[in-house]
Amino acid sequence: MLLWKFAVLSLSSQDPPLAATVLTKHDRRTCLRGKAVEFLLVSLAKPLIQLLNEKPLRRPIQIQKKADAEYRSEAVASRVQKKIAPKKPPRTFSTYLEDVTSIPEGSGVRYSVLRDCSSEPRGWVEGNLASLMADTVQRVYAKFVEHVVRPDPLWELGWQHLSLLSPNVVAYKGLQMSLQKLPKKEDECTQNDMRISKCLFPHPNLNLVRGLLPPPSLPSLSHSSRYLLRDSCGIGTLAELLPRHRESCAPQQTRQWLLMCMIQVLSAVEFIYSRAVCHRDIGLDCLHVTQYGEHWILKLGRFNYAVHRPGPLTAKSFVYSYEELRWLGGADSRLPPEILNTPEEVQTLDYSGTDIFAIGCLFYEFIGLDNPFEVNSQLAHKHYEVSDLPSLPPCRTSTQRLAHLLLSRDPQTRPSPSTALLLCQALLWLPEHWLDSKVTGLQLQEHLDYDRGILVASLATMDIRPVPLPHVLQANFLQRCRVPDLLLALHLLK
Repeated sequence: MLLWKFAVLSLSSQDPPLAATVLTKHDRRTCLRGKAVEFLLVSLAKPLIQLLNEKPLRRPIQIQKKADAEYRSEAVASRVQKKIAPKKPPRTFSTYLEDVTSIPEGSGVRYSVLRDCSSEPRGWVEGNLASLMADTVQRVYAKFVEHVVRPDPLWELGWQHLSLLSPNVVAYKGLQMSLQKLPKKEDECTQNDMRISKCLFPHPNLNLVRGLLPPPSLPSLSHSSRYLLRDSCGIGTLAELLPRHRESCAPQQTRQWLLMCMIQVLSAVEFIYSRAVCHRDIGLDCLHVTQYGEHWILKLGRFNYAVHRPGPLTAKSFVYSYEELRWLGGADSRLPPEILNTPEEVQTLDYSGTDIFAIGCLFYEFIGLDNPFEVNSQLAHKHYEVSDLPSLPPCRTSTQRLAHLLLSRDPQTRPSPSTALLLCQALLWLPEHWLDSKVTGLQLQEHLDYDRGILVASLATMDIRPVPLPHVLQANFLQRCRVPDLLLALHLLK
């Protein structure tokens, strides 16, 4: 073995004595020691080359002569284990989230700060955008809820906890709330409003009664009156503000404003339906408006005719007998045909599609038209078709289909509040051609991931406080949206 190794080194180096010096210490110990080994290898190298009659290799290996002392020092050094720092694991999504910067403060936006060799921060997130978006939008929406809602239970509050800003406005922990003076004799509608409000939790799109305050000891208020404390201190109802808004709203912004209003109302209805509450009187005068930057937050209130079924939510949570009801509902022009035209032999009423029908009437009023069932009071008593409804102004086909779905005579054809909410969000944030053609789940997932990345990047570079309402609504949509549910909702528009 030693002879073969030396032959290879000799053929490649053309210097047998030099080749002998590169043998390892282990090789030297296996044979005779010292100069005898070198003499033997040198004497056998040249005859071996002549015997093989081969030319040396074209690429000789350059070997540096080393003294025995140097060789021994290297051998000793090779025994010393070098302390090598352990390799750092590759950066993953979890490590990206360790370095977090909030831009700006109060916006709740999180993004990773990556540092390259020059330690210069980069503002773009490299990693799993879908997972990062779930964390980001949760913080964004939580900041939004914290900004517009006070979740504390307020029924036991006294005047010492509040500061009076005006005869109708008080402040509690930095949040303004409205005061409503109660008559000396409370009517049944007000009592029902307070009862329903106790069954619900605060929500950004609800205007609930939060407490009943005793007669105040303040000179500017009546000493003998009681006051209701409500969630929001708005600028008025939508019935008061809508005519002025139509005059100032640009035509190209009408569709976005319409869908944003629909999304907020449907979000409120979806929330109360999850608590087995049906409003039964949704109209423009029930929607309170709060200014939020350049946009309006709509808050559903006035639960005077609402019904609530205690217990877990079931298929019969919205089915009531006549003995359980004090009122059939609110305005007849907002009640669906299955409520107004119930045969006498039927002893129960199903209100599960009532509020969706009322929102369909709101759709016409949002775009400047009258409620079709208020203009023609007999329309709900007829077997009307889509062609019998008033024609909508020029708009996209998918938007017209949504309006017709909400006002469908058959309650089984109307979408649920969650499906209708998903449809409005799809109309606002999905490509228009996808609504009229067949789209796959993979295409939807890729588009949602792309929108998540764009939204995270725009929020990270935005220097606006608070986050604009369209971005908040889109973040909520991207957080809650599931591709199978979205595919089923889009199928209704075909």
